[in-house]
Amino acid sequence: MARGTVSSRDPEIAVSPSEGPPATSGTDTTYSRVAELPLQIEQCELLPLARDTSSGFTKISIVVRLTGAGHEGLGEDITWDQIDQIEQLRRAGDLAWLRGRRTVEEFSTLLGLADLFPVEPIRDSARFYRRWAFERGARPRPTPKRRLAAGRRRASGQARHFRSVDPDR
Repeated sequence: MARGTVSSRDPEIAVSPSEGPPATSGTDTTYSRVAELPLQIEQCELLPLARDTSSGFTKISIVVRLTGAGHEGLGEDITWDQIDQIEQLRRAGDLAWLRGRRTVEEFSTLLGLADLFPVEPIRDSARFYRRWAFERGARPRPTPKRRLAAGRRRASGQARHFRSVDPDR
Protein backbone atom coordinates (compact mmCIF):
# COMPACT_ATOMS: atom_id res chain seq x y z
CA MET A 1 0.00 0.00 0.00
CA ALA A 2 1.04 3.57 -0.55
CA ARG A 3 2.18 5.54 2.45
CA GLY A 4 1.16 9.09 3.39
CA THR A 5 2.89 11.79 5.51
CA VAL A 6 2.91 15.43 6.39
CA SER A 7 5.79 17.54 7.55
CA SER A 8 6.08 20.52 9.83
CA ARG A 9 9.07 22.25 11.37
CA ASP A 10 8.26 21.03 14.88
CA PRO A 11 6.61 17.58 14.95
CA GLU A 12 6.06 17.79 18.71
CA ILE A 13 3.52 20.63 18.56
CA ALA A 14 -0.14 19.58 18.72
CA VAL A 15 -2.51 21.37 16.36
CA SER A 16 -6.25 21.51 16.94
CA PRO A 17 -7.72 24.25 14.76
CA SER A 18 -11.08 22.45 14.61
CA GLU A 19 -11.73 23.61 18.15
CA GLY A 20 -12.04 27.17 16.94
CA PRO A 21 -9.89 30.18 17.72
CA PRO A 22 -7.77 29.76 20.84
CA ALA A 23 -8.50 31.86 23.89
CA THR A 24 -6.10 34.76 24.27
CA SER A 25 -4.35 35.32 27.54
CA GLY A 26 -1.93 38.06 26.57
CA THR A 27 0.75 35.48 25.81
CA ASP A 28 1.43 33.57 22.65
CA THR A 29 -1.16 30.78 22.20
CA THR A 30 -0.31 27.33 20.89
CA TYR A 31 -2.36 27.71 17.74
CA SER A 32 -0.84 31.07 16.87
CA ARG A 33 2.60 29.46 17.18
CA VAL A 34 1.77 26.68 14.71
CA ALA A 35 -0.75 28.29 12.33
CA GLU A 36 1.94 29.45 9.90
CA LEU A 37 4.06 26.29 10.00
CA PRO A 38 4.46 24.67 6.58
CA LEU A 39 2.87 21.33 5.69
CA GLN A 40 3.70 19.25 2.66
CA ILE A 41 1.28 16.47 1.84
CA GLU A 42 2.28 14.07 -0.89
CA GLN A 43 -0.25 11.31 -0.24
CA CYS A 44 -3.37 10.57 1.77
CA GLU A 45 -4.52 7.06 2.53
CA LEU A 46 -7.54 5.74 4.45
CA LEU A 47 -6.86 2.55 6.41
CA PRO A 48 -9.83 0.62 7.78
CA LEU A 49 -9.65 -0.98 11.22
CA ALA A 50 -12.09 -3.24 13.05
CA ARG A 51 -12.06 -4.26 16.68
CA ASP A 52 -14.40 -6.61 18.50
CA THR A 53 -15.60 -4.98 21.71
CA SER A 54 -16.53 -6.47 25.06
CA SER A 55 -20.10 -5.24 24.41
CA GLY A 56 -20.45 -7.71 21.56
CA PHE A 57 -20.21 -5.44 18.54
CA THR A 58 -17.45 -4.68 16.08
CA LYS A 59 -16.13 -1.12 16.13
CA ILE A 60 -14.99 0.10 12.73
CA SER A 61 -12.74 3.13 12.46
CA ILE A 62 -10.57 4.69 9.79
CA VAL A 63 -6.97 5.79 10.15
CA VAL A 64 -6.04 8.76 7.98
CA ARG A 65 -2.40 8.45 6.94
CA LEU A 66 -0.76 11.55 5.49
CA THR A 67 2.78 11.46 4.13
CA GLY A 68 5.16 14.04 2.75
CA ALA A 69 8.71 15.32 2.96
CA GLY A 70 9.85 12.10 4.63
CA HIS A 71 7.30 12.31 7.48
CA GLU A 72 4.19 10.32 8.30
CA GLY A 73 1.18 11.41 10.31
CA LEU A 74 -1.76 9.30 11.49
CA GLY A 75 -5.19 10.31 12.75
CA GLU A 76 -8.06 8.00 13.66
CA ASP A 77 -11.66 8.80 12.73
CA ILE A 78 -13.62 7.32 15.63
CA THR A 79 -17.09 8.04 14.23
CA TRP A 80 -19.37 5.56 15.98
CA ASP A 81 -21.79 4.62 13.23
CA GLN A 82 -20.41 1.81 11.09
CA ILE A 83 -22.34 2.87 8.01
CA ASP A 84 -20.60 6.28 8.06
CA GLN A 85 -17.21 4.57 8.11
CA ILE A 86 -18.09 2.02 5.44
CA GLU A 87 -19.50 4.68 3.10
CA GLN A 88 -16.32 6.75 3.56
CA LEU A 89 -14.20 3.78 2.54
CA ARG A 90 -16.42 2.97 -0.44
CA ARG A 91 -17.00 6.46 -1.78
CA ALA A 92 -14.21 8.72 -0.55
CA GLY A 93 -12.78 8.87 -4.04
CA ASP A 94 -9.52 10.49 -4.89
CA LEU A 95 -8.04 12.47 -2.01
CA ALA A 96 -5.49 14.18 -4.27
CA TRP A 97 -7.05 17.56 -3.37
CA LEU A 98 -5.17 17.27 -0.06
CA ARG A 99 -1.78 17.16 -1.77
CA GLY A 100 0.46 20.17 -1.86
CA ARG A 101 2.28 22.74 0.21
CA ARG A 102 0.35 24.98 2.58
CA THR A 103 0.41 26.23 6.13
CA VAL A 104 -1.37 24.57 9.04
CA GLU A 105 -3.94 27.38 8.90
CA GLU A 106 -4.53 26.89 5.17
CA PHE A 107 -4.88 23.12 5.66
CA SER A 108 -7.40 23.64 8.45
CA THR A 109 -9.38 26.08 6.28
CA LEU A 110 -9.35 23.60 3.38
CA LEU A 111 -10.75 20.87 5.65
CA GLY A 112 -13.38 23.26 6.96
CA LEU A 113 -14.59 23.92 3.42
CA ALA A 114 -14.50 20.28 2.31
CA ASP A 115 -17.38 17.84 2.60
CA LEU A 116 -15.63 14.90 4.22
CA PHE A 117 -18.75 12.69 4.06
CA PRO A 118 -19.83 11.07 0.79
CA VAL A 119 -23.32 10.65 2.34
CA GLU A 120 -24.98 12.57 5.17
CA PRO A 121 -23.63 11.27 8.52
CA ILE A 122 -26.02 9.70 11.00
CA ARG A 123 -24.80 12.03 13.77
CA ASP A 124 -23.60 15.60 13.28
CA SER A 125 -20.81 14.99 15.82
CA ALA A 126 -19.21 12.64 13.29
CA ARG A 127 -18.10 15.69 11.29
CA PHE A 128 -15.83 16.76 14.16
CA TYR A 129 -14.33 13.27 14.55
CA ARG A 130 -13.54 12.98 10.84
CA ARG A 131 -12.04 16.45 10.55
CA TRP A 132 -9.95 15.82 13.65
CA ALA A 133 -8.59 12.62 12.07
CA PHE A 134 -7.29 14.59 9.09
CA GLU A 135 -5.90 17.39 11.28
CA ARG A 136 -4.25 14.88 13.61
CA GLY A 137 -2.76 13.18 10.56
CA ALA A 138 -1.10 16.50 9.72
CA ARG A 139 1.00 16.09 12.86
CA PRO A 140 3.91 13.73 12.23
CA ARG A 141 4.25 10.55 14.26
CA PRO A 142 6.49 10.45 17.34
CA THR A 143 10.22 10.22 17.03
CA PRO A 144 11.78 6.75 16.51
CA LYS A 145 12.67 6.62 20.22
CA ARG A 146 9.01 7.04 21.20
CA ARG A 147 7.91 4.52 18.56
CA LEU A 148 10.34 2.02 20.06
CA ALA A 149 8.69 2.46 23.48
CA ALA A 150 5.25 1.97 21.89
CA GLY A 151 6.56 -1.18 20.19
CA ARG A 152 7.68 -2.54 23.54
CA ARG A 153 4.18 -1.94 24.94
CA ARG A 154 2.67 -3.82 21.99
CA ALA A 155 5.09 -6.68 22.44
CA SER A 156 4.14 -6.94 26.10
CA GLY A 157 0.43 -7.09 25.21
CA GLN A 158 -0.43 -3.60 26.48
CA ALA A 159 -1.66 -2.32 23.13
CA ARG A 160 -5.13 -2.68 21.61
CA HIS A 161 -5.63 -5.37 19.01
CA PHE A 162 -7.14 -4.34 15.68
CA ARG A 163 -7.71 -6.18 12.45
CA SER A 164 -8.18 -4.90 8.93
CA VAL A 165 -11.67 -4.73 7.46
CA ASP A 166 -12.81 -4.97 3.84
CA PRO A 167 -15.58 -2.36 3.28
CA ASP A 168 -16.99 -4.31 0.31
CA ARG A 169 -17.78 -7.43 2.33
